[in-house]
Amino acid sequence: MGSPQRSETSRIARPDGAGEEFIQLHTAASRCAVESLSAALLVLNRHRKERAQRAGAEVPLILTIERRLIPPDVTVLEMTGRIIMGNNSRDVELKLAEILHDNAKKIIFDMTGITAVDSTGIGILVLSQGKIVKEGGTLHIAGATDFVKDVFRMTSVDKLIHLYPTVAEAVAGFEERVG
Repeated sequence: MGSPQRSETSRIARPDGAGEEFIQLHTAASRCAVESLSAALLVLNRHRKERAQRAGAEVPLILTIERRLIPPDVTVLEMTGRIIMGNNSRDVELKLAEILHDNAKKIIFDMTGITAVDSTGIGILVLSQGKIVKEGGTLHIAGATDFVKDVFRMTSVDKLIHLYPTVAEAVAGFEERVG
């Protein structure tokens, strides 16, 4: 005869009580999804920074945003640094307000130089998407690093905003949606 099947409960319930502790932790984490996400993002950011430092790479701390136009009508915000809680994260909203005031409709956030995004950054991106759509525009994100893409997948931002490997592909994505 085969061995009896074990239920999920019997697999994690251990005589030393560790299984019960896991269940309590899991339940608490489920109840506090936002806090858990923030904590997970902090840990991921710390690990990414440590890896970069070990590799001798410079980790930009300050967010910089440069605006450029790809003729005839695509506006690109090239970002470098981190979109995290702090004064600089508001710069994304300020630059976006400028370009929306100028009636830009096709907008690309070039995130090739972004090394970290936390829950504040995610909130800013989602808010930006809403503002752009409200004004009749479209937002594409280009060049997100693997770390940033992982954060987008964890938070489902990749289901809300179209991601492209390069700015050129993001520009072509506007044409595909029109044609």
